[in-house]
Amino acid sequence: MNILRLFKLLLCSLAITIAGTSFAQAEEGTDPLNKPEIWGMLTSDPGSTFLWSTYVGKPWITLTYNEKERVESWKLELLATIQASIEEKVVAEEKAQPVSKVWGEGQSQEEIAHVEEVKLAAEQEAHFKEIESQMLKESAEISSLKSNVVMNFILIEENFETEYNALGEEYTYYEMVHPDGKYSREKWVTEKSKELRVLKKKEFQRLKAQMIQEEMGY
Repeated sequence: MNILRLFKLLLCSLAITIAGTSFAQAEEGTDPLNKPEIWGMLTSDPGSTFLWSTYVGKPWITLTYNEKERVESWKLELLATIQASIEEKVVAEEKAQPVSKVWGEGQSQEEIAHVEEVKLAAEQEAHFKEIESQMLKESAEISSLKSNVVMNFILIEENFETEYNALGEEYTYYEMVHPDGKYSREKWVTEKSKELRVLKKKEFQRLKAQMIQEEMGY
């Protein structure tokens, strides 16, 4: 989807009258706001705060605490769905592999339990790595806008602000640090992209810990 079409989606979402279910009345579950096109993009890029803002139809900075919490719960559900999909893929691949011997043959119950525990731990870590990769991936919007930093600089900074705010951080605009405009904008964008990746990694670690606690029933 090109940038123009994505901005049209955002403008439509911000309209006073929104077709379909409203944010406040949304049901839990897959695609709670019934916006399949944007939801489909979120399944490929769940870490994009710009897409989440587009999905709910509000700039992230205007969301209330409860609204942000609700979006956060949707994100966790989406990540769990992605994880389940990965698990299904792993199971399917395992079933497709030929069995060289009968499982557990010649092994004690303790050995079988240990092997199974190690296997599950490895699979869980692989799942988390996949989720981390999705979250740390640069949003399609910023990546596309970077093709011409000078022309798209204002839009890039607006996207940065949305991403930073979604992570609970405040974005400082270029002109506030370099009012004379002499500092390279390309270098600034590169530095902020790296900084944003660090913040996303920190957020992933928080979500990972939360998901592990939920699995353990804490």
